[in-house]
Amino acid sequence: MAKAKGFYIVLVLLVATLAYAQLIGLERGGVLSLEPAAFLPTLAGWQGEEASLRDFEEALLKPDSHLYLRYATGQELGPVYVFLGYFRDQRIGVQIHSPINCLPGSGWNLVRAEEYEPPRLGFRVRRLVAERSGEYREVYYWFVTASGTTSSEYRLKLAQLKSGLLLRSKDALFVRISVSGTGDEVLEHMSAFIPEFARTLNAFLGASGWEEKQAVLRSR
Repeated sequence: MAKAKGFYIVLVLLVATLAYAQLIGLERGGVLSLEPAAFLPTLAGWQGEEASLRDFEEALLKPDSHLYLRYATGQELGPVYVFLGYFRDQRIGVQIHSPINCLPGSGWNLVRAEEYEPPRLGFRVRRLVAERSGEYREVYYWFVTASGTTSSEYRLKLAQLKSGLLLRSKDALFVRISVSGTGDEVLEHMSAFIPEFARTLNAFLGASGWEEKQAVLRSR
């Protein structure tokens, strides 16, 4: 009986702690403003321009700030589309929509799903190959949080839980890169593009002060 009573006490305290962390965590951290100018200069052969999400996509994703970019080259391969979505906090109704769930929900069949590390990148991204009515698309994505960079939805959830319990900022940046087609030529194309874009993104995050703010929060 005493053991059962102790278990329920611990359970109640845990639930109360999680609820408190969720409430307090909602207002921690400022919004990261994603400025297109930092990403639009020519990127090692790719010419970038700002694009627009469709209204229903923006309403579905619900980021606190976002940027949608289109990069093209003189090659025969189609343009590369980059979506950056910043989420100040994740809670019911405001969640990062992972492509591994959204693509099947939009009628795409997942042909391949794997973790992939492009040369000179330094971390792994998630690579998806999807098909719909004979059309193929490759999608690469990862998440940036106070705990670091990950391509795993599971590790993202753990990072959010840890930050909430420690009353730290639970904000996250979602990076999604997509291109039409599939095959060795597309993979080679993306293996060159992703590290170049990641360097530009890291430089932007450093200049914005977001990384310094995260470091301060981690040291508390």
